[in-house]
Amino acid sequence: MAVEKRSPFAVKLSRENKKVKADRANRIGASLEAAQKMKVYSLEGDVRQLEDKLDEMTDVSTDNVSTTLNVINKGFNAEHFVNVMHDTKVELALKKQELAIAEATYQEWFAIK
Repeated sequence: MAVEKRSPFAVKLSRENKKVKADRANRIGASLEAAQKMKVYSLEGDVRQLEDKLDEMTDVSTDNVSTTLNVINKGFNAEHFVNVMHDTKVELALKKQELAIAEATYQEWFAIK
């Protein structure tokens, strides 16, 4: 009995429904997992940037010539400093909460248990 040779396209057309569904589910699952990982990575970056901003704001020593906010500079605005510090801390707290949710979502949906 001769084995019938078929093109790759013909093989794809004749796949069983279960195989088609499984392949589609695997692709969708991989896309979703990648998107969730990117969400986590993005939020981790946001948290680092906000922490860096706070570090820069609080490095106000007179020895540091690179700081943008040196308290001995003329025109220092204490109220503005406090408002920016407060807003940054609030933003950081919210980003950390978002990150915790994103990490929990990843664990819930994609971690192998």
